[in-house]
This record gives sequence, C-alpha cells and structure tokens, in this order.
Amino acid sequence: MTRIVMGLVFCLSLIRSGVLTAQDAELEGPLKSVDPTTAELSVMGMRVIVDGNTRIESPSATLTIDQLKDTASLPGRTQQGFEGGTATVTGTVDPMTGNVTAATVFVEPSENVILGVVTENNAGELKVNGVQIKYLNDPRIPLKAVQNEFGFEVKRESIPVATPVAVEGYYDGTDFQTFLVEIDGPATLANPDPQVSVLRAQTRERRADRGDDVTVRGAVTTAHVTPGTTRQTIGIYRVDNGVEALIATVQARIVADTPGFAKWSFNGATDPSTHPVYGRAPRIIKAVNLSAGANLASDQIDAEVREE
Repeated sequence: MTRIVMGLVFCLSLIRSGVLTAQDAELEGPLKSVDPTTAELSVMGMRVIVDGNTRIESPSATLTIDQLKDTASLPGRTQQGFEGGTATVTGTVDPMTGNVTAATVFVEPSENVILGVVTENNAGELKVNGVQIKYLNDPRIPLKAVQNEFGFEVKRESIPVATPVAVEGYYDGTDFQTFLVEIDGPATLANPDPQVSVLRAQTRERRADRGDDVTVRGAVTTAHVTPGTTRQTIGIYRVDNGVEALIATVQARIVADTPGFAKWSFNGATDPSTHPVYGRAPRIIKAVNLSAGANLASDQIDAEVREE
C-alpha cells in the first residue's frame, strides 16, 4: 500500500472517529462578494461565515453586520459595499467543509497611501502632490482625523502649502478618498484645551508569575504649561470592563525642537498576577495627564495584543 493511500485511509479513520476538529485559520485576499442576506463572504474562493460573535472593522470604524452587508457603493466606487476590496480574516476552519467561521474581519476598498507635500489649500480642501483629497463621510469608513504627527487634530485651513503629509485611503480614479491625513509641520490645533494622545500601545501575554509586557507611546500639548516647566506627569492605566487600574507613571519631556508639544513613552510590565482579569495582558490602554493645569486630559486606544 502506497504512502498516499495509507494517508487517505488514516484521514478517513479520523473522520469516522470524529477526531478532526476545527483548526485555526487566517487569510488575507480579494473580497469577491458579500451575501446581502447572511453577510457570508467569498474571499479567494473560500466561504467565510460571519455571525453575531464576529468583530468587524474597516480602517476607521467598527462595523455592524448590516453595515458589512450594505450594498450601497462607497464614495468614488461603483462596486457594491466593500466588494472588490480586501478582507483579512481570522477564525477557525471546518476540516470537513473548508468553511471558515470568522472571529474577526477587517475590510477595506483598497490600501493606498500618498507621501508628499500639500500643494494647494483652498479653505481646507487640500491637494497633495497635485491630487485632490476628498474627506470620507461614509459611516462605514469615515474620516478619522486631519492631525499632526503627535496625534492631535488640526484646523485644515491652517495647514501651509509645502507641509509634509501622509494620506491614507483609496484612489477612485480621479480623487483620493481619505480616512486619515497626518501632517508633519505647524498648524493650528482644532482644540485649544490641554490634550494627551496615545499613538500606539502593544501588550504581550506572559506567564502569570512574570507579568505582561506593555509598550506604549504618545504625546501631550504644552500650551497650558507654566514657563520654565520642563515635564508633565502622565498616568498609564489599563481599562478592563470600564474599570481603570494604574500601571505606571512616566514623564513627558518638553524639548526645544517640538514647541507646544512633548513626547512620552513606557516600556515595562504589569504586576505578576493570577487574577482572571489582571493576570491577562491589557486590552485597552489609557493615558491621563496628571499635571497641574492639564485638566486630567486623557486618551485611550485598543492595544495590539501578542501571545508569548
């Protein structure tokens, strides 16, 4: 008996015995279709089942199943909904059918980026490298912000021509439809009050006796700071089911080359714990400016969680 036949016999015996169980699956590729009734996806010829437990996201929004099924074309596109775009799926695959049941789905029309400079600013309507920028207003993929490198929203009309800029979104054949504009240069803040930003947070699951790794960075505005003050105290918290717990405090240092702003960062670990919540890596990280005059300005984001 050849090895191939022996392998087939072995697989059949596993199927008969019920040993085969769902296995982890991960895929990223062209999204051919979204069933308007069931929200079932066709990704690279694979059937992806979406249900009420599936977390669905676009680059700038968390979506409902109804939004995923919505057949209305996105701005500047002719295809229905997200069809013709890209889907990234994690979940489990049924060895008997090959069907994937999705735990998470990330969809986008396409992934286009412009790096360049502002070549025209007409009352906040920007051109970058000569291409017209359109601000997305569809709730399925809305504009997140026009912001500076520190993560603070700026007034569009105040951005000078020749300012370096990065734009994310998709090109529709004529204009660039954007969900995020980030400039690297001076512009008037949209909010004059004290602000803090969390630009990125990463956590990593470790053993309970070691604590979990936490790496986070962000920035603060400093217009409220008394002249001569060089630091701001930032509290870093984990948020679990709406309950905040302090992880650490760090100092945001004001430096000469970023007037009006200061940067901060933390690279450490949570306290070792066997608690069912605090023994896990934080999923949400919050930063609060604890300094005088900062009005407890805060910001929070979902952490990128990695397993050991």
